This record gives sequence, C-alpha cells and structure tokens, in this order.
Amino acid sequence: MSKATKAFNKVTKLEKDRSNWITWALQEQSNIKELWDALKQDYDAKDPLNKASLQKQLFSLTCTNPAKVGKHLDNLIAIMNELAKHGVTMPDSQFKLAIISSTPGMYQVTIKALVTVYYKAS
Repeated sequence: MSKATKAFNKVTKLEKDRSNWITWALQEQSNIKELWDALKQDYDAKDPLNKASLQKQLFSLTCTNPAKVGKHLDNLIAIMNELAKHGVTMPDSQFKLAIISSTPGMYQVTIKALVTVYYKAS
C-alpha cells in the first residue's frame, strides 16, 4: 500500500447526503497536508520523465553573469539533491563537468585550479 493510499484512508470521506459535512469540513488540515505530501512523493518517485528533466536541467543551465555564480552553484546543488531524492546517483566527475561547463569564462581558470587541487588531494 502506497503512502498516499495510507494518508488518504485517514481523511474522513464526505457522505453523499452530506450528513457529516461539519466533521468533514473541520477535519484536521494536517491530514490533508499529509495526503498531498504523500501523493507528491509517490508521483515524483515514479516519474521517469521527472528524473530525465532534472538531469537535462543540470547539464543545460548556464551562468553568464559573474555576479550570480553563487546562486547558480546553489541551483546546481539543489538539482543534485532532487536527483538523489529520486534515487539517481551521479558521479562527482559528472557533477564537476556540469559546474565547469556552465560557469562564466572568467571562472574557468579558478575552477580548473580547484579541480587540480582536488585530484591531488584524493
């Protein structure tokens, strides 16, 4: 039984004759939130298009404004975290390529130096 089904079973059902309207209308909002979160989790976890879309986004984002590199890196990390939630593990080498290929040219020397230092430390 999925989490969504379990959460849905906790929600009081409205009778066809609406005799339990008050109970139904006043039920805990946390049940509704739990149901929504469970539905979202079930849907996201099973949707291969979502995984593919996240991977495409990771490698298609580019940052052309040097002042926004920090925000850009935060976005890349957020995408990696979403992929991990979906069970997609990506090697560090691919993530580094996504970073290197998507940052402004003026950062390329710095990034290459950081990668070199990383490899020497490994």
